[in-house]
Amino acid sequence: MSSDGTESILELAEQAGIRIRSNCRQGVCGACKKRKVAGVVRYDAEPDGLDRSEQDNGMILTCVAIPVDRVVVEA
Repeated sequence: MSSDGTESILELAEQAGIRIRSNCRQGVCGACKKRKVAGVVRYDAEPDGLDRSEQDNGMILTCVAIPVDRVVVEA
């Protein structure tokens, strides 16, 4: 599925019929945290629910992560 650069990975997954656990949808709670296997994402603001070490280890918050290119996450 392609993105216009405004939709989060969570929104794109839902449009494709893929369920990802989520709660706040604001990058605070961490419920939608997934490991990014490939690709690049951007955040409009630094997510509160993800610390720097988690980001360094490939974790993203799908509710606020916007794909820059093709992104693959662990199921």
